[in-house]
Amino acid sequence: MNILFVNYHHFASNSAIHIFNLANRLVERGHACAVAVPDSIDTVASLGTARFKPVTYDDVRAGREMFDGGGVPDLLHAWTPRERVRLLTEAAARRWGCPYFVHLEDNEDLIAATTLGVSTADLMALSPAVLDAGIHDGLSHPHAYRRFLAGATGVTVIIDRLQEFVPQDVPSTVIWPSFDDDLFKPMPADQNLRLALGIAPEERVLVYPGNTHGTNIGEVRSLYLAVDILNRRGLRVKLVRIGDDIADPIGDDLADIRSNLVFAGRKAHTAVPPFLALADVLVQPGRSDAFNDFRFPSKVPEFFAMGKPVVLPQSNIGLVVEDGVEAIVLKNGHAAEIADAVQAILTDDKSAANLARGASAFAERAFSWDRSTEMLERFWKRTLNRLTRPSDAAALKTIVARYADFAVPPISYATVRDYCDSVDHMPALATINRDMKDAQRCWMLKALLGSVKPGGTLLEIGAGTPLVADLLARAGYQVWVLDPYDGRASGPKELSYFRAKYPRVRG
Repeated sequence: MNILFVNYHHFASNSAIHIFNLANRLVERGHACAVAVPDSIDTVASLGTARFKPVTYDDVRAGREMFDGGGVPDLLHAWTPRERVRLLTEAAARRWGCPYFVHLEDNEDLIAATTLGVSTADLMALSPAVLDAGIHDGLSHPHAYRRFLAGATGVTVIIDRLQEFVPQDVPSTVIWPSFDDDLFKPMPADQNLRLALGIAPEERVLVYPGNTHGTNIGEVRSLYLAVDILNRRGLRVKLVRIGDDIADPIGDDLADIRSNLVFAGRKAHTAVPPFLALADVLVQPGRSDAFNDFRFPSKVPEFFAMGKPVVLPQSNIGLVVEDGVEAIVLKNGHAAEIADAVQAILTDDKSAANLARGASAFAERAFSWDRSTEMLERFWKRTLNRLTRPSDAAALKTIVARYADFAVPPISYATVRDYCDSVDHMPALATINRDMKDAQRCWMLKALLGSVKPGGTLLEIGAGTPLVADLLARAGYQVWVLDPYDGRASGPKELSYFRAKYPRVRG
């Protein structure tokens, strides 16, 4: 396939690391890949050797050749639904008539709300005029991105909690990031680098790569304060910072703690491992909240791969590791708790060695770009080749013909064999809830196709989200639904939304 990824920023971004590794491996698997970035295409060199073709947004808009073998994209994969990505992806999908997928890696509502200085609840209540004026092209428009997701053939998410944002009838899958094992691996500390950074032989080291911005400023501040606490306790500790403090976590009131910080500036991704190798402990600060629960910091797999003791919050990947064996998991994430965890490691060599071994073992078990690439490829093929959405007219026609003779005894029910068949031929409908309703919906669709000829009249009582009703209506049936749509018993109440989204269904 010809695959075009669309990233929201140039290659000197964490998201580009993910795309770079996936695209390189997809090329190895026989696909042709291009990656579109807004500008600064030369930044791809900071990640290594690209086997795919880097292109700009202007190249895509102009329809320039993007694949070594020629041709146009068979699919687009939008890396986040931010406005600049959404607009380019939708235009490209219209131009070439190809399907698109969307990748989620953050709570986009929270980022937009934080930028605009409102709560997420207030964000959704803002008028269209205010939103249109305040949402720049680097943010996700809270209404536009939801329509964008609803039109996608599928959605990939970096962590499972993000599936909460995926429309119910759009297939999704989780794709974890990983690390480049040629770069990130246990290695001795470079003493010349220590000396160049001004770190004394007796000083212990923490290293934190990444930028500080408005959304994570609080947790980086906690890390800075933790280093200050450790020094006040008599442990000589320096924190080496890679990246920029776009938002200053310290301010004038805490200027004296800067003496514990070593700012190394921005570094190419390939230059980061020697800095991480200086660390006695690697800390990902934070806590469980609306920001961290919906993300997977790309530096974390690299922390584990370095074979260092890791400290991280009880959120996202921190919910998966074994506390005290593979990492130290912070319960609250405040500065004193970080300091306590780091101090316990720095003063117990045996515990530090055990945690380092546990981190390496977890990295080997949990992270693999090859495995993530295979999962992504499988997800694309599954959603493209079978009935995955109500709008897939050709696939729906195949489904109607396949089950026209579906035998339904007077007393009947779904079976395991039947459900396996449903997963094979209509995976989106068969995997929406991850419970018994998935089997029930598919069986009911097949039973009706086998019992009532197209053009027949059907009434669904208690329709909820009218997924099966919509499929049948698109297949030529006259379908009515009956449901209170007032939210009782935790039921749905989005009547106006359903009427707009499923116009063929009557009710």
